[in-house]
Amino acid sequence: MEVKGLTREYRMQQWAGIISGRHGSGKTVRVWCEEQGVNQKSYYYWQQKIREALGERFTSGEGEP
Repeated sequence: MEVKGLTREYRMQQWAGIISGRHGSGKTVRVWCEEQGVNQKSYYYWQQKIREALGERFTSGEGEP
């Protein structure tokens, strides 16, 4: 895999953890982002990218058991 692909995969993994942490907090995105110093637009951007990637995995058959 090329460097760009590896970098993107790494960032997606980081953001998946961030997004998961926010969901586990029970707080709103706005409040959680303010408390954590996370840019709210970045949060929503990566949330969408992760959802798209997960959708592609399931539609291609990779996510099926």
